[in-house]
Amino acid sequence: KLQEYKTSEITICLLHERSDISSVDAFIEKINKNYPKGIANNSLELLPITSSELTQCKNAFMLFISDVRNRDINSAIEFSRKNEILSMSYNPKFLENGVSTSIFIGRKVVPYINVEALQKSHIELNNILLRVSKIYKKN
Repeated sequence: KLQEYKTSEITICLLHERSDISSVDAFIEKINKNYPKGIANNSLELLPITSSELTQCKNAFMLFISDVRNRDINSAIEFSRKNEILSMSYNPKFLENGVSTSIFIGRKVVPYINVEALQKSHIELNNILLRVSKIYKKN
């Protein structure tokens, strides 16, 4: 799906609870500071949303899910699958719910890939990303 964003804007929706907006704003500030010119010649649009605003993200490249309620996680995952949007979270527990990718941040940053969730979303990832990632498999 990234090919669709070659010369345009990459939209990343940031799903959060209303009470967590200050953390989301800080995250957006960090991203904008570290990527002032965007990524790969594409500008970034970072859109903070709550679960009631998901429909604003139908054409997004990624849905980043922060710590939200279980029912919101499930509706967000269903929305991302239906619209072929990459879902991501820093909470590895969400892989069990069906998030496509997660990031573990420790001494190293380790991406986790939920291959089953990617297949359900009809999303293909670059082989390089697959090689540096750990594959999540549901027990």
